[in-house]
Amino acid sequence: MVAEDIKSIIRQQISLQTRLPTEADIVPYSVLFRVDDKGEVTVASHEINHEKRIDNFVEILQEKIPLPNNFSFMLLAEDYANPKCYTNNTNFSVTYNKFDNQPFILIPNEHLFIGKVHALLQSVDLLDQSFDLKKKQSIFCGTTNGLYDGPRSRYVSNQYDQKIHHVLLSNVFQMTLEQQLSYLFNINIDGNAMCYDRLYWQMKSQSVPVYINRNPKFQQLHDMLLEPNVHFIDSTVDTWAEDFKDLISTPEKIEYCRTISKNGQVFVAEHFAPDSREKAIEILRYTIEQMSLAQLNLGLGV
Repeated sequence: MVAEDIKSIIRQQISLQTRLPTEADIVPYSVLFRVDDKGEVTVASHEINHEKRIDNFVEILQEKIPLPNNFSFMLLAEDYANPKCYTNNTNFSVTYNKFDNQPFILIPNEHLFIGKVHALLQSVDLLDQSFDLKKKQSIFCGTTNGLYDGPRSRYVSNQYDQKIHHVLLSNVFQMTLEQQLSYLFNINIDGNAMCYDRLYWQMKSQSVPVYINRNPKFQQLHDMLLEPNVHFIDSTVDTWAEDFKDLISTPEKIEYCRTISKNGQVFVAEHFAPDSREKAIEILRYTIEQMSLAQLNLGLGV
């Protein structure tokens, strides 16, 4: 069953749509799906595209979600519904993430659909340790994205106390999930794109997620329900060292951190359990049903 808060976001975004997509709307990293009155499905895409990402999406439709007749929509497969690729058309376009000023319809991110988030959440169940046993230190472990690193590079180059704030930014060497879960504070920093799964497994754990330099203009479906300093600690490259000192300064502050951790666990249980992939498919099914209904109400047809 799709959560009511997710349904509300989807219906609001669908209410912005005004017309059907056409072949003229096909641009790099986009796919047009059309179903005629006999149920025949045609798929048209640009020659520049994320083939694997699109193949995964088509496979879900074929196996799990029959498309209604006289229906069409677009998939925008580029991260952040890249404004260099897409104009702000209100033409029933779905995307994994976007900027807050774009009228597109958010669906769960790709890692939820391919089962990566589910596997990570299961691993946390097996590898996590209790809040009180964790080292009162922080860890950031991630890959480098060259020119796109931004705050990741700034975080690594900052003069933190390396005995307390541990960092590994590498495309070769990585720290195991079990090792990361031994730290009380797990750092999340967006790289080339918004992290698709890191924040979710951090929230599942008994560690405290810390989001560094979060950009509220970037949106993913589930992240629209998350509240800074309720589900994660909101901090910056420049303030994290002092924020950290404050958060471990008193027993009351430690209990506040415990509450943040528990809030994340409750969110994950509500929105991703027992199987986050199946829940993502349910949301996509609901989105398609609501788009079809909206097209009928607007008097639109393929």
